[in-house]
This record gives sequence, C-alpha cells and structure tokens, in this order.
Amino acid sequence: VLGLRVATTETGAAWNEFFADLVARGLAGVALVTSDSHRGLVEAVAANLPGAVWQRCRTHYAANLMAVTPKSMWPAVKAMLHSVYDQPDGPAVQAQFERLLDYVQDRLPAVAG
Repeated sequence: VLGLRVATTETGAAWNEFFADLVARGLAGVALVTSDSHRGLVEAVAANLPGAVWQRCRTHYAANLMAVTPKSMWPAVKAMLHSVYDQPDGPAVQAQFERLLDYVQDRLPAVAG
C-alpha cells in the first residue's frame, strides 16, 4: 500500500491531494495507473504523475457495462467482453472491441455509448 487517505468526497481536489502527497513522499517514475473512473481522478493522475498513463479497471468497466445491460443480454455481452480480454495483442483487442460495439450498437445503445 503506497497511500491511504480518508476523504468525504471523491473529487478532483481530493485526488490531487492524494497524489501530491505520494509524490512529496518520493513516488516517481509511475508508468501506469489502473483504477475506476471517479470524477477528477484521471486529471489528478495527469497533473501529479507526469508521463503516467491511466487505464480503466476491467472489473469496474464490466460492472458499469452490466448496469446498463438488460439481464436477458448479460450472457451475450459478458461473452463478447471476455473475448476482447482474450485477444493476443493490441490490434486484435481493438478489432474485437469494434466487433462488440457493432453488435450492441442497435440492440443496446446504452451499452455502446
């Protein structure tokens, strides 16, 4: 655990304080931050961790995706999502993700959005 902070809200200001504290204590050379997408978090990563790339957590992405997917479509959408994760490289991931979007575009616009 690199840091722990109690905040009453998850805002950009709170995330800036969190990352600024880590940097002040010596955190450097961060290449990748994987997290959920709380408001202000991505901007705080960019502001405090120069050069770091932000990536959305697969678990949070899937949970948010399923929240807008009708239960009757869960098996199909889950299978397609896992087929994206199972690709061997970046171009294959992108191609499979495009196929997923094509599949859900007309059937489930909330999922495609």
